[in-house]
Amino acid sequence: MIDLPPPTTPAGWYPDGVPEQERWWDGTGWTERTRGARSDAATPEPTATGVRVVRGATGYAELDGDVLLFRSKPDRPALQRIPLNTVDDVVVSRSGNAFDVVRHGARPRRRPGLLSETSLQRGGRTSPDEWRAFLDALSAAVAAAVPKFPADAD
Repeated sequence: MIDLPPPTTPAGWYPDGVPEQERWWDGTGWTERTRGARSDAATPEPTATGVRVVRGATGYAELDGDVLLFRSKPDRPALQRIPLNTVDDVVVSRSGNAFDVVRHGARPRRRPGLLSETSLQRGGRTSPDEWRAFLDALSAAVAAAVPKFPADAD
């Protein structure tokens, strides 16, 4: 298990406890991002926006730079890890209380799928404002994710 840096430790790459590996500390907690300890500057640092997490009715969604993670609990390993450059769209329910991501090549849809592995409904402990801020950040991150896969040629 990795020891936590002091609370005032700035975001950055730190030893992971695994030989020759570093893990990104976002200033408040460890992320999923790792790199070789002696790697060059080619490994980009996560975006300055930090990690956003919302609690849904059945788990948690975490937006970490250009990756969307789904977890059963905040301290559990990700059940799904979705690179945002594989997402074509974010669809939101009419009420605004549920979302789903449409992966590249998936059948387009206008509403979240109730049984979709990539959908989440807002939990009672997440305020509408927190939920909306997460959806706005997710939509912006999906739009900015590059490279997008090219559209299929007709």
